Amino acid sequence: MDIAIINNKEQTKDIQIALETIKRRETQEIDYHIITVEEFQEMLNADYENLGKEIYRNNIIYYGYQNYLEILKCVFKQNYLFKEQKTS
Repeated sequence: MDIAIINNKEQTKDIQIALETIKRRETQEIDYHIITVEEFQEMLNADYENLGKEIYRNNIIYYGYQNYLEILKCVFKQNYLFKEQKTS
């Protein structure tokens, strides 16, 4: 099972500790990635394939759906404005 957590930097250590505990107790293998909002936005804006784009295509949001949509909205708005400036 792959888990991706998009969060603020100050929460990373606590989340990592909790996930390591869960990982040790589970019988199913768990692979997790903890990234910041800024890192996720950069990944979505990149010209190459990466974790952020895979998360976008294959997502199942368990918590923070509204926040996730706000992140995507910001990225798409930036990309739209950037493309508009390039064509002007």
